[in-house]
Amino acid sequence: MSEKPRIPTRSQIIRAERERASGGYDYARDQVDGIIGFPLGNFSRRNLSQQQRFLAASRIYTSATISWAREQWNAPAVAEELTRARRAIVDIYDHPEVQTTARRVNTGINNESYEYHTEMRRDKILYTLTLAGLTGNNAFLTAAINEMDATIAEAEEPTVKTLLQFDQQRLRHRQTPTEKSFTNLTTAFESATHASLEASNWERAATISARYILDVEKLGDTGEQAVRRGREVYDNAVENDQNIANILNRERVKERVERNRYAAWQASTPDGVNYSELQLPR
Repeated sequence: MSEKPRIPTRSQIIRAERERASGGYDYARDQVDGIIGFPLGNFSRRNLSQQQRFLAASRIYTSATISWAREQWNAPAVAEELTRARRAIVDIYDHPEVQTTARRVNTGINNESYEYHTEMRRDKILYTLTLAGLTGNNAFLTAAINEMDATIAEAEEPTVKTLLQFDQQRLRHRQTPTEKSFTNLTTAFESATHASLEASNWERAATISARYILDVEKLGDTGEQAVRRGREVYDNAVENDQNIANILNRERVKERVERNRYAAWQASTPDGVNYSELQLPR
């Protein structure tokens, strides 16, 4: 932990984001932990550079902490990381000054388009989904799905909005698989991959396609046509970028590991401990 709360420098943020993207979650968090305890009383009146750096660092810290929680194999370690993430969400994300600024500032530290408020909402959704996995409480899963409605309505960038819609329909289909949920999932898949392909975001298109394939494979004969369609879009994306050819295998392994990890969390929860207390304030 940094000795004194401070806004990280641009170079620290760039290093931290590079580490976060490559899976170095604990190192990424250490690079930007000066945000914890930083005075926010006049944050909306700070200069734009300070606001951009603080918002970027807050996102790196929080998303890295949630991701690090999801890497753990025993329940107490998951809870410890979620406790850290919860503090950042409650003290920073939910602070009125930060909320006001995150809605207004729409560019990142490189002046690229960036929807801070939408991305913060996405972090909170992932937090709640992780808590659902830790506790086995289906109410948290439902809460995360419902929270996506407001996040989708707020999102403006097409690839972000359609990805959120796809993620939401995946969760709904997994929670209660019906013919209607399958149709909604397929519609969301088509919209999300179209937006990503239009933006030449081959990696995102391939990732969405891979996750769709894995979901519809479980339908057996009913899903054969959908699997073929998923492979068609996947192959289209890979044709444009050979570096992403392994994404389907990666997502297949990730799904299996995640299933085993959730089971390990349930098995390692100490008797009498109620992790539901980690839920975010409404």
